[in-house]
Amino acid sequence: MLEDLQDKKKLQNPAVDTIITSLDLEKNLNGEHKRSLVLASKEDESLIMTNKITKEGEALSPGTTLFKLAECLRQHGVHDSHISQHIIITIALISSRSGESLVTAISSDDDLQTQKILNICRQFVPEGIIQEIKFRNKKLVEPSGSELKHKTLIALNDKELKTAISLINQMNSECSASLVSAVSMENVDLKSLPYVLRVHIPLSAEIKKWRMLYEVNRKTQQQIDQRDSRSALVVKMLERISRAQVEISFAQLILNQLDFNRPDVEDIFTVIQQLICIITLINNVKSINLNEILSEYIKVNQKNDDIRESTMVISATKADYYYFYILFKEMLSKGLETLTDRQVIVFKAIYKLNFERLDSGCFSTDNDKNSIELLKQLHSGHNIRAWVDRETVYKEIIQDKSVTIPLTELDVELKHLLKTEYIKKEKSPHNKNKYLYGINKLDAKESIKLPDPSKIIDPVYNGATITVLNPLTGKSEDI
Repeated sequence: MLEDLQDKKKLQNPAVDTIITSLDLEKNLNGEHKRSLVLASKEDESLIMTNKITKEGEALSPGTTLFKLAECLRQHGVHDSHISQHIIITIALISSRSGESLVTAISSDDDLQTQKILNICRQFVPEGIIQEIKFRNKKLVEPSGSELKHKTLIALNDKELKTAISLINQMNSECSASLVSAVSMENVDLKSLPYVLRVHIPLSAEIKKWRMLYEVNRKTQQQIDQRDSRSALVVKMLERISRAQVEISFAQLILNQLDFNRPDVEDIFTVIQQLICIITLINNVKSINLNEILSEYIKVNQKNDDIRESTMVISATKADYYYFYILFKEMLSKGLETLTDRQVIVFKAIYKLNFERLDSGCFSTDNDKNSIELLKQLHSGHNIRAWVDRETVYKEIIQDKSVTIPLTELDVELKHLLKTEYIKKEKSPHNKNKYLYGINKLDAKESIKLPDPSKIIDPVYNGATITVLNPLTGKSEDI
């Protein structure tokens, strides 16, 4: 560990890490120079895109790899407002290497852009992690369960998505795999899968214009070489992730913040733990040392101990939690299952009608406790009269003249709300051909509250203030 990390009080800012320059390498390699070994030139120092030449087994400052990934994404034309989503997608792609299984759905306002976004993130994934879904003569070339172990399946169309889900369902818990989908998951059964992380990348007119200008500006060969060497370094660091056990000593603090009235609270807590574990493992990769550089130069294979199954236990720290917090806070604040504005309108209409029909007596929905009690009454089995049919919901919605949801499209929104368990449906006791709808949550935009990083106490820092570098802003912060 770095000196400031050893005293467990302050992290060294990666910005002051020693830079490996072409001059250093020429000196170290007896005047011989090789482009592939140049990890950075002098003008790269401000971008902090290299590792420190360290002693054998020394770990990087937490956040260094994520910071480098963020800078690489910018060099690949990713807008600042989309950096966090691209880092999340990259984490999802490499999650299987850490031994965690995530299911992630990527979406944007343009299906073609969704695949482009995925392709950018794939450039940072080490070789051997991604498993393509392949067909030969319209028949699946089916990999075995052992071939899928610690792999990430990629689905680019509906056929591949259904195939990937089928393959995951056939695997046992010891041969788990991750799934990243670039197509909508609305038409598939997700009940057998782990919780779905949904990453949406909005494409405003301003960002489209910015992207077009970026693509038309020609890059010099030097700029391309710098980008490629930096990307290769990030891939090398992510390749060194080991599958170790991660201990989250502050898990109870996170658990205390969650709403146990949510039906998905267990799934949410599981996903949070998985993400903290993955980020902890990323933050614990070892830096490249001089022996490895020399081995690469003279083409001598050097065993990398980091890729083996590790029996060691790593403690997640407040630094690890901080990086989880800044990357996933916005996503979690909208709920892991995000809704469109139209779906929120439909939900609120059902909410209003349900509670108006309940014999609420002394209850008031202004109080959270009373609202929870009303929700319990709604699902008690004796209050089906408070549930409403599609036509009643539609009449409630169109009272607002500014809202236009055709009756034919209302079914689509109801189907999504049912699938994400915001509402439930029951057959009408008076008409078996008609369904009635009742809410299953109290807020369509309910947030998942997380403790602030400054509140985290772990065995390494014991609550002490530390300095970390934010990969989204490039600025250091004290937590």
